[in-house]
Parts: sequence; structure tokens; C-alpha cells
Amino acid sequence: MQLLLLSAVFASAIVKRDVNVDPSFTPGCLCTPQDANFAQYRYQENIAYCKRNVGTAEKKRVANNYGVPKSTWSSYEFDHFIPLAIGGSDDDYNLWPQPRTSDNSLSKDKVEEQAYRGMNDGTLTQRQAVQMILDWVNQNLGQNYDVDTVMGNACSGQNS
Repeated sequence: MQLLLLSAVFASAIVKRDVNVDPSFTPGCLCTPQDANFAQYRYQENIAYCKRNVGTAEKKRVANNYGVPKSTWSSYEFDHFIPLAIGGSDDDYNLWPQPRTSDNSLSKDKVEEQAYRGMNDGTLTQRQAVQMILDWVNQNLGQNYDVDTVMGNACSGQNS
């Protein structure tokens, strides 16, 4: 019985639920036609759109950067920092392991949906949509991302 309790305590200790997006690993970057997962152009602005293709090798690279063991991956969403729907890349530089247990994951999803809808109906530019995401990240995750920097970031070339 003590061994079972000790195992449960140990297992909960290795789940890094406090993972926060780290600009050194996830600076964010936008899809370009040169991206391996480029699919098409979308919206009135002709924004490059990348399809989702986050394979095991890519998850492993991202998880290793953040110190997240494979045994705990189910506790995370490998989240696109700049969502694909608003022109984010499927590149490693645009992924982070977002804790699934966080209320923040649901509130970020709501902002992502608003940004997508605004771009889709033409009331937001890509820059404005990216700024919405960065405002959320900066406010809720205590970061200091800048829209000009993120819009100009080159991707790593690493994706599934």
C-alpha cells in the first residue's frame, strides 16, 4: 500500500503542469510557402496556411526543450503558439507543450477562435489577429512578446 501511494506521489511530481511558453524555445513564427506543411493561401490578405502535421519526432524535440517526459505527454496539448488558422507555422519554433489542466488552455482557444473569425470575415488583419494572441499570452502567461518580432521571426526549418 505504501509503495502504491509513493508511486502515485512520484508520478504526479514528474508531470510538469507549470510549463510556461518560453520565447527561447517558442519564439513563434508564421507559415510561408517554403514551409514543408504549406497548403494554400487564405483570407482576403492571401495569408499562407500550413496544415497540422505534428509527428512524434517533432513532439519529442519540443518536449525535450521544455523538460516534459514522454510518459506525461497526455497531460499536454502540443499547441501552436500562433494558431495555424491565423497563419502560424507548423514548425518547432511555433509549438509548446501547453498543460491540458490549465483553465488558460480553454481561454486561449476562445481568443484563437475570435482571431480566426475576424480574419475569416475580413474585420481583422493577420497582424491584428497575432496581436490578440500575444496580448493574451503576455497577460495570462507573464510574457513580453512583441508583434513586430513575432511577425518577422524566421522558422527553424524543423517540423515533422
